[in-house]
Amino acid sequence: MNQIFTVFRFTYLDAVRKKAYRISTIIIMLLILILCLIPKVVGMFSGSDTAGTESEITYSGSLYLSDKNNLIPGGEQALAALGYQILEANENTELSDNELLVEVEKGEGAPIVHIMTSNFMSAPDDGPIVNALTTAWRFSLVGSSLTPEEFALSQSELGVIHEISGGMNLTGYSLGLVFTMLMFFAVYYYGLSVANSVAMEKTSRVMETLIISAKPKHILIGKCIAMGAAGLTQLIIIFLFGYAAYSSLVPHGSMLFGIELSFDGLTFTNTVILILYFLLGYSLYALVNAVCGASVSRIEDVSSALMPVSLISLASFYVGYFTAILGNATPAIEIIAKYVPFASPFGMPFRILNGSVTMSEIATSLGLLLVSIILLSVFCARLYAASVMFYGKRLKIRDMIRLKP
Repeated sequence: MNQIFTVFRFTYLDAVRKKAYRISTIIIMLLILILCLIPKVVGMFSGSDTAGTESEITYSGSLYLSDKNNLIPGGEQALAALGYQILEANENTELSDNELLVEVEKGEGAPIVHIMTSNFMSAPDDGPIVNALTTAWRFSLVGSSLTPEEFALSQSELGVIHEISGGMNLTGYSLGLVFTMLMFFAVYYYGLSVANSVAMEKTSRVMETLIISAKPKHILIGKCIAMGAAGLTQLIIIFLFGYAAYSSLVPHGSMLFGIELSFDGLTFTNTVILILYFLLGYSLYALVNAVCGASVSRIEDVSSALMPVSLISLASFYVGYFTAILGNATPAIEIIAKYVPFASPFGMPFRILNGSVTMSEIATSLGLLLVSIILLSVFCARLYAASVMFYGKRLKIRDMIRLKP
């Protein structure tokens, strides 16, 4: 244990003192500050004159209409004229992409139009819908004999309520993508740092001194834990700064492009799960990268040694990223993004923040990731011990297996 702590302390302090560590932290904090200022900047220009000539647009897709009290006679015909296929809504109506539900409810004066979509990405421009229903409602009133009060009421605007039936919203979607990219950056960058650290100590002959005072497996464990702790420290600093910036700069209920900013998906439980995915994902890649670093005798060969791991990490990241932004991946790709250990640290954060996975799916994914790390650590520890003191040409996996620890 003392050997692991000694390696941990040396590696951790060396990592956090590097200029790149401090600069990257500052840059990310500045980006967070800019993002938190966007709602205020947008609000400054929201009152500007945006009136213009609207072109006639037709829409495709299905529209469920619910007007049980017939508050807007002729509303169905008005919406059909926009190009929608009008369907009758019921209590069990479930929305998919390119479908929306329009419910007409009784208000204090004018009726209220309740528009529901499956997610914010499929939400159409509600202006033509509201205008069409407003015209139909006013026409129904003018068509009868009106009192002055009724005529004044006919000039009122309809109330509109927007709602998303799923757990995804604009901030959850954006935050999920940010976490996916941040997870890849952290796992890849700190895993790469482990490989460079091992290769640097090996080429500078420092490893020969470390081997005398600590066992190879203790060096491997100490280095992996130290770089993971450095990464976790950076993430905690960034999260705390982001929370402080959001709390002080973004008023509660702020709207961005007409959508309320909400971080309901970032609960305490979800935060703990995301940290677990970072720690386990980093551990998985750090073990492999440490072996790659031990396989070379020159620092210039690290990049070529890491090429297979880099390809795996990039492919895994793109699986998680594109299944998130597209939202309609095939079942096979979804299974890869959720459960394959090399991909799940990049595929699960988005789904966790948007509530599209169950706790049982999360537990299964984390369990597979943990089991993979345990099995891989035994294999990597043997390869590391066998190759860390080997000097010469870059070793391949089959060469490292043949060497005796």
